Order: sequence, then C-alpha cells, then structure tokens
Amino acid sequence: MAQKNIIKRIISNPLVQTILIYISGGWIVLEITDYIINNYGLNDRVRDVLSIILLAGLPVVIFLAWYLGREREDGKGKKVRIPTEKKRQRVIDIVWRRRWFFLPGLVVILLLILTGVRAIHQQAKIKWAREEALPQMQEWIHEWDNIRAFNRAFQLRQEVKKYISEDLEFKRLDALITKRLTIFTDPVGADVYYKEYTDKEGEWVFLGNTPILNVEMPSTTMFRWKLEKPGYENVFAVAFANQDTLFRTMHVEGLIPDGMVYVEGINEQLSRNFLSGEKNGYFMDRYEVTNEQFKEFMNSGGYQNSNFWKNEFILDTRILSFEEAMEHFKDATGRAGPAGWEAGDYPDGQEDFPVCGISWYEAAAYADYAGKSLPTMDHWRSASGFSNFLFRHSLASHIVPQSNMGGSGPEPVGSNTGMNCFGTFDLSGNVREWCWNASPVGHIIQGGAWNDASYMTVNISQIPAFNRSIKNGFRCALYQDREQVPEEVFLPVNEFIQRDYQTEVPVSDIEFQILKKQFLYDKTELNSQLEERDESPADWIIEKVSFDAAYENERVIAYLFLPKETIPPYQTIIYFPGSWAQKYNSIFNYYSTSRNLYYLLKNGRAVIYPIYKGTYERRGGSCNPHPEYQSHLYTECMVHWIKDLCRSIDYLESREDIDVSRIGYLGDSWGGRLGASIPAIEDRIKLSILLRGGFSSEKMYPETDEINYVTHVTIPVLMLNGKYDFTFPFEATVQPMYDLLGTPEEHKKLVVSETDHFIPKSLMIKEVLSWLDKYFGPVN
Repeated sequence: MAQKNIIKRIISNPLVQTILIYISGGWIVLEITDYIINNYGLNDRVRDVLSIILLAGLPVVIFLAWYLGREREDGKGKKVRIPTEKKRQRVIDIVWRRRWFFLPGLVVILLLILTGVRAIHQQAKIKWAREEALPQMQEWIHEWDNIRAFNRAFQLRQEVKKYISEDLEFKRLDALITKRLTIFTDPVGADVYYKEYTDKEGEWVFLGNTPILNVEMPSTTMFRWKLEKPGYENVFAVAFANQDTLFRTMHVEGLIPDGMVYVEGINEQLSRNFLSGEKNGYFMDRYEVTNEQFKEFMNSGGYQNSNFWKNEFILDTRILSFEEAMEHFKDATGRAGPAGWEAGDYPDGQEDFPVCGISWYEAAAYADYAGKSLPTMDHWRSASGFSNFLFRHSLASHIVPQSNMGGSGPEPVGSNTGMNCFGTFDLSGNVREWCWNASPVGHIIQGGAWNDASYMTVNISQIPAFNRSIKNGFRCALYQDREQVPEEVFLPVNEFIQRDYQTEVPVSDIEFQILKKQFLYDKTELNSQLEERDESPADWIIEKVSFDAAYENERVIAYLFLPKETIPPYQTIIYFPGSWAQKYNSIFNYYSTSRNLYYLLKNGRAVIYPIYKGTYERRGGSCNPHPEYQSHLYTECMVHWIKDLCRSIDYLESREDIDVSRIGYLGDSWGGRLGASIPAIEDRIKLSILLRGGFSSEKMYPETDEINYVTHVTIPVLMLNGKYDFTFPFEATVQPMYDLLGTPEEHKKLVVSETDHFIPKSLMIKEVLSWLDKYFGPVN
C-alpha cells in the first residue's frame, strides 16, 4: 500500500509530469522532423539543431516547474502549497527584481533559437541550390529552341547566388548565363524601360536613367527597349546583353521625319565609337511603302512624269526608252500600276497593305518622288541588325515567329510584332524589299516574302530589275548627307566566289578510295529503342527512335514517318535538312518539315529524318555552330554527319517494313550541297534528289571537298535550283556540280526556276514525285 502511495505521489508530482510531457513532446517533434527530412528533402542538420534547442530548454523547464510547484512551511511547521495566483505574482516579482539577469538570458535564448532556425534555413537553401537549382539551370541553358530559357535560368541564378556564390559549378554556369550591358544616350538622362522580346503584351519594366553601366542581364536573351526623355522622340530598340553596349541618339520632337526611325550608322559603325562624329546615321521607313502611299505617287503623275525615273532602263542587254519601259509596268488590266492592281487601283480594303508586284525601277521612281532613296544593301542590313553576326543568328530566330513568313499572302504593315534593332517592322517576310545595289543578274532584294523559307530573312538575294513578282515590295531611306556616305556602299554587289570549278580537277580514283575510308566504321549492335509513337496524324504514323552512333558512345535520334494507307515494305526517303537545323531544337518547329516531306507521306512513301550531330535535339558541341570549311573540325563534323546517315540506313535494314532496295536521298540547301558527296560514299542509296544545292563557294581541305566525290556519284540525280540564287550562284556552283556528276546524262536532270534560293512548292512536288515514280515505281 505504501509503495502504491509512493508511485502515486511521484506520478502526481508537477515536476515529474512536466519533465515527462517535455520529453514526450520533444520526441514527437523529432519524429515529425525525421519524417519531413526523409520525405521532403529537408536538410539533415535540422534534427541536430532541434536536439540542441530541446536540451538547452530542459533545465529552464525543470526550474520553472519546480518553482511553480514548490511548497513552504506555515508557522506551525506544516507544509502548505502556495496558491497559484500568488506563485505567478511571486514569479513576476522575482523576474522584475532580477530583470537585469532574466532579460539578457531570455534574449540569449531567443537569439540561440533564431540562430538555429536561420542555420537550418541556410543549410536547406544551400542544399536546394546545389541539388535542385544548379541542375535546373543547366537544363534550361541547353534548351536551345526555348528563347525564354536563359531568362528563366538568370532569374533562378539571382536566387542561387545568395547561397553558393563561391561554388565552382555555380561560377561556371553563371559565366554562361550572365552578361553585363551598358546603356547610354546622347543626351543623357533618358528613362530606360525593357521587356523580353517575346512578351509582346507585357508591361514595360523600368531599369533606370542613362547612363546605366554594367547592369547584369541574362545572356542570349533578346529584349525590347524603350527610351523616353521629355521633349524628345521616344526611341524603340532591340538588344541583348551579349552585345556589351546599347547606344541611341535622342532627337528633339519633330526632327525625325514622319513614319521613319533613326539608324545610328552602317556596318561596323554600329558596334564601336558610339559618340564619334564620323558616323553616317540615317533615317529608315518604319514600315514598307503601302498601297495608299503608292497611289499618291500615281495620282501625282508617277508613271507619266519621266523626271521621277532617273535610272537607265536595261532589259537583258538592251537599253529601253522611257516609253518602252512604261509598257512593262502595267497592272492586271493593262493600265499603269503594280502587277497585282486592277484598273489602276489596289484591291478594296487594302490601303494599308504593302504595295507589291513592283519592279526595281518603279520602287526607285517612288523613292525619288518622295524625296528619299532606296536603301543600299548595307543600309538595309544595318537597320535590320543582320549586318552584325550576333544579331543575324539570334534576332532572326526571335523575329521570324512574329513576322509574316509561312503565310498565305501580304498582311497590313505593322500588323506583325517582329521588330528589328532600330524600331522597324516587317523587314522579315511580308514582302521582300528592293535595295539600291546592282547585282550580276539585276538588283539586290532582301528580307524574304510571306511564302519564302525563313532563312531568306538574312540571306542576300538578287533578281532582274524588271521582275514584278507579287512578292516584291520596298521601303525608303533618307540620308542626312549623301555626300558623306562611303561610296562603296552604293557599288554593285558581286557574288562571293572563291573558286572556279571549271578549272579545278578532282583527285584520282585511287586517292578517292583513300578519302572514302575515313567514313568507315564497325557495324556494331544498334541497340535501337522506340522512344515515342504518334498515330494522331491522319495520313501517317511518327516513330521517334534512337540507336547507337558509330562514334564516341553517342546516340542518334531519328524520326521515322510511316504512311498509313500504303502496304509495306515502304519505299523510303532519307532526309538531310538545310542549315536551319542548327538553329532550332525540333524538326516540328520549322515549316520546311511539312513543306518538304508531308507530300511524300501522302503519296505513300516513308521518310526517315535523322537528327545529325549538332542539329535540333543534338545541338551544341563542336559541330554547332557550323565550323569553318577549311578546318580539321569541319572534316571531323562531316565524318560524323555521314556516319549518322549511314547508321540510320543500318536501322532501316533492321526493319521488315522497309524496302531496303528502294532508299532515296533528299537533301535541301545544306543537304543539297552534301548531295555531291553522300551518294558517292553510301552505296545503299539508289537515287538522289537535291533541292537548292550546289558546290560550296569556299575552299575546303581535299578530304571534304565535294569536287573530289561528285564524279563518283552514279545513281539517278534530280536537281532543282533557282536561277538567281545568291547562296548557290547558278553559273559558278550549280551548273558545275551538275556537269561533274558521274551519273549518265540520261539519268540526271536539272530543273531551273526563275527564282532565288526558293523552289515553288508545286514545281517541287511535280518533279520529285515524277522522279520517284520513274526510278522506284509507284507505291503499293
């Protein structure tokens, strides 16, 4: 009985109860912490810090429990319990009398707790930064097709920098992600606003007042900029941090001609000596000349007043009189005016559309009437930003999706949001634009039209001056002092030709066999794998497959398109794309996939589209960007590309649904050029179709030079080319390639279109399908 009373007294003792509650509560807290650590990735040190806090708090809790629960003797020697209210009051009195002891102690305890919590938070953030944030940054900067990826990586970098700024991996990524940009204006004091280029509807973000020095910005991310200063015209620009400096001249309101923008200079003047008085700044039309504007020219006697027509009319080699020339400038009804007009007027409701169906002479006459000039090629490219290497390969991929390329026809000027460096619009697509400079076949025309391939945005093109294609339009420039502009920018532009293939001689047969051996490889196991299968298209199935490459333990990706309505085994075309493949991250992000391939599938042929090293999902590395032709790196990359193609044929041979006796090659542009070599190396290819291909204009090492391979191509070859192609000049690179093919004359064909680096789709489909039917026979 006495023992039970002792146990009861112990259990009922407030001090014992407090200790038990504290220990059990602490145990529960630690168990919950363990659960969170194991399931949610909380830093392990949290448990240690909590244990220290709980141990440090135990003596304090014991003291308070003893003090509040203690008993004292009354005057008769009996122990009596102090009332709770009195205890509390006594505690308060004691604490107050000894506040200089208790208060610092309380502060120390709180600081220890806060320090512990902060240490827990800091360690958790460090772990997050190393284990989650850094891999995410690494992943984003490799998303080549996602133009917002670097900006996202930069935003994450801002947070990570707080915790692991000295981490070596962070420093490596930071060097890739972050650049510094200096922004200044003349005069200074302009308010600077910016937003990401693709964020068309987003709010402008205020950055500061000029000059702004070395501000950190995300690398490769393109931004729209707005500069404002009271009493001055607003300035709009496009720039990214990789260019180091953004400079703009602010003009007093009213000094910039209506509808024009100011361009700081030409060519290299745009990237150095920003405040130099030697710059040749000029004004450029913000938009293309519209139907309404051109109608004003006509109403002012534009086609009757010879004073506007100051250039000699040369058709082929014959000089025409003013009257003879005007006979060539008729609309669809035989009246004076652009080719697409009727009865001397533009279609109803199209006053804001760009005037099109214009010859060079008509564009030059309008410019003279307006008191302006056609821009030279250099002025046009400087205004667009394409004269600068960084912009040519970065801005183009941003601007094309926001421009009228791949459309069904011209659209009203300014309706597309693709803005260039100095605030101009529609320099990419809509209508291609005449420039001043003469060329070997006529005059330069740039920018591409609504139905051109997107790389025509940056390519230089040429057509005859009398050409009145519905794709032709223009805009004007205004030079502040024509006499100060370097005369060379007005001179004729000649094709860039380093070589004369008419005089060059290929290597001997023995030497060719030696060169060919560099492409040999051991045919090891493919280890092929079906990554994805998509049956949603109406007429075909898409299989994404991968298999071992023939080099360096890499994997080749390939997309195999299988027609649904054809009985296997399938005739199959292996495709090699143009250089755009090195700029995009997916074959489905570029319209040439549908333009060049889908008609083949609808016609019942299968297509395999390998992802060659340095293209699309395999971008980056040594083969992207495209190496210099005369380099050993280019040799290495060409070996990789051809091995990827051969390995893809190995894969086709592993399938029972492919007719391996009917494998054809289809190369476009870049692939068209390599079509001079590939069929000489890979004899499983039975016919070749080359779109817009030709010899390179540049010199190469013998082991990669197309002239050393082309004579060994003996299979049937179809070539389709534009007569006025500036990328592959016809007389210098296309005709020699065709002539040197080893294919018998009756089995090769060259189809020439009155175009530049573009083949009309209807012509392409007609010729390609006829060629396939002729040599492979109709499909099942």
